[in-house]
Amino acid sequence: MQRRKFLITTFGAIPALSLLPSAWAMASNQKPFVIKTRESRFGVPTPFRGVIPNDLKISSKDTDGNYSFFDYVGIDRVPGPNLHVHLWQDELFHAVEGEFVFQVGNQKIKIAKGDTVYGPRNIQHTWTQLSASGRLVYFVSPAHKMEEFFVQMSQRKGPPTKEESKMIDDEFGILNRGEALPPDGQYQYSQAPTHGYVIRAGESRFNEHPANKALSPVNLLLSKKDSDGLMSIFDYVGNSKGGPPLHVHHYQDEVVFITEGEFLFQAGEERFNLTVGDTIFLPRKVPHTWTQLSDKGKMLFFFQPAGKMEEFFKIYRTQTSPPSPEEGARQFSDHEMTVLGPPIVP
Repeated sequence: MQRRKFLITTFGAIPALSLLPSAWAMASNQKPFVIKTRESRFGVPTPFRGVIPNDLKISSKDTDGNYSFFDYVGIDRVPGPNLHVHLWQDELFHAVEGEFVFQVGNQKIKIAKGDTVYGPRNIQHTWTQLSASGRLVYFVSPAHKMEEFFVQMSQRKGPPTKEESKMIDDEFGILNRGEALPPDGQYQYSQAPTHGYVIRAGESRFNEHPANKALSPVNLLLSKKDSDGLMSIFDYVGNSKGGPPLHVHHYQDEVVFITEGEFLFQAGEERFNLTVGDTIFLPRKVPHTWTQLSDKGKMLFFFQPAGKMEEFFKIYRTQTSPPSPEEGARQFSDHEMTVLGPPIVP
């Protein structure tokens, strides 16, 4: 059964509750927002080495300091950051486009489009773009002062002195451990790092795959087990048009970053068209849904805190036929969500 028919069959009998979205939206302290591709959260660009787009998409101000989310658009093959250590933050990188070499600890790993690398705090790491163009999105958790760090570094006219480097170490908890990796270097690659992990395109954190391969896979990239319950990150591969019913999360904020295709989102009473590189922030208690407009689509979406979303998608992966409307609504309710209406039908 096609995804659109699957969702409409399951939730089409649920009446559209047109008065609820406004009431729910009023209960939230935050409002939805969209950051378009090549734009930054507060309109302040922080280009890497002064020229490479490295835009803040979700700020620590949006997440109570729990994480920051950045979008790096590699328009040239410049060396990446110096080999360094974060004293207080873990990082997760996802390759949207191109090829990269990552060093985690003393091991080097080659990644390509759709691959994910997780590097824990206190482990030296760096990366460099190998292809002529590339794109990385990455999360830093907790956020600490990484946004301020990029603002300061993007304003510099040259490399810091030893005294300035010591100040950076103390203020931002980032310790320099060596030089950057050259893009044209000759590297011996490992399949996986000893510290952290790599998830290849189409794979999931714990090798969980849908029982019905006709469904659109939802792959786990960062588990609440990795983040002490702070957040879960998923990779969605849309094999057909359609989307979930109108629903609300009672305890989690949700963020979506589009990596392929076109989507229509509804948040409260507003609708937004999103395409590759666009980001939307969906606060808890605000009703929302989306539908995939293109035949193929991909997105990253993440929840903070993690809550019960991993358990919810485990049920989705094991289903081989659509549940009844009542059973579908119950599954949402069991995982801290409420269904308010049917999916969007453009």
